[in-house]
Amino acid sequence: MSALSAELAALWRSVAKDSEGHNAVIRACALTLVIYTESEEAASEVSQLLGALTLQNPCRALVMVVRPEDAPGGISAWISAVCQLPAPGEKQVCCEQITIVARGDAVGDLDKVVVPLMVSGLPVYVWWRAGRTTQPEPFQKMMRYVDRVILDSGLFAHPEGDLAAVSERIQATRGQRAVADLNWARITPWRELLAQCFDSEETRPFLQRINEVRIEYSEQGAGSKASFGQSLLFTAWLAGRLGRQPAAPKRDGASETPESAGDGRRFSFTGPAGEIRVDLIPRLGGKECVAGILSIELIAAGDSRATFWLACGGELNVAMTRIEIPGRQPIERTVRLQVLDEIGLLNEELKFPNRDLLYEEVLRTAALMTGIENRNSKIENR
Repeated sequence: MSALSAELAALWRSVAKDSEGHNAVIRACALTLVIYTESEEAASEVSQLLGALTLQNPCRALVMVVRPEDAPGGISAWISAVCQLPAPGEKQVCCEQITIVARGDAVGDLDKVVVPLMVSGLPVYVWWRAGRTTQPEPFQKMMRYVDRVILDSGLFAHPEGDLAAVSERIQATRGQRAVADLNWARITPWRELLAQCFDSEETRPFLQRINEVRIEYSEQGAGSKASFGQSLLFTAWLAGRLGRQPAAPKRDGASETPESAGDGRRFSFTGPAGEIRVDLIPRLGGKECVAGILSIELIAAGDSRATFWLACGGELNVAMTRIEIPGRQPIERTVRLQVLDEIGLLNEELKFPNRDLLYEEVLRTAALMTGIENRNSKIENR
């Protein structure tokens, strides 16, 4: 630790000396960002992204590479400055990046290195950039000093079980630590667009008559797991907004066998206004779509049928909506959506230190959905 502190001091002396006679350099830090990765390739990707991140959120970035299976064991670390090119006449802002690689048995001492490097008096955020939810023991010790965890459930290999595990962990800590999810943030444009369909007095009465939902998501390449996770989160959110809860399974004596995320899935919900069936259907394509959702269709039954349909358009980040209600011509619109990349989403999440209570509610609903659904129910394409 003393060696790292001395190296930090030497770094800033060097930066200050190099800036003499030129634009002044400001050392800025508003928070500590601890980044968990499990490979040097992932750490390299993070390093390339930090410049865009620190432009909006100046911080001390502690980039960890955790490799407990490697041998021989040991911990190595190095320091660098992350600086932005200033506009003419403006001061240059620089932040610190400390990369820490822990291998083998030395992973057990990781907290002894990382915790002292957190900037005292400033909030501590964790960017969990890994595809699993289990945490090594030293990382659990670090969590006592952490204010908020930002994960990306789009990286999860098993969205159903992993989302349930995140929900369980949040409940176990009783909300003492805020949790954010970049994959949840990715579906915000879809949630906003659907809500707009029911802004008018003419369409709002159909909300309580909805009894069927069909969501198509992309099964394109490696992103299929992320797309399926998004459809689960969207379904759980929609059920909550409509006042529905996951229905208990039918007691027909049939055995339950897990299905892959590549199969169609069906979920049922109940509430005072009646039952809703939700079908999640994988489809090829979707490179031009927001997140991994391809289309959403809501059907309101009753004396007269109404449909509300959303789909990604033929151009990048363009969506189309179509509303068909009795007694009038279909209402169509095309919308260009503002879509953020990974670092844009992260920058936004770093601005909000508090708990996302809606996300926590959605996680609980998603856990109930996947825990009690009838896994023998396959969906017939219509």
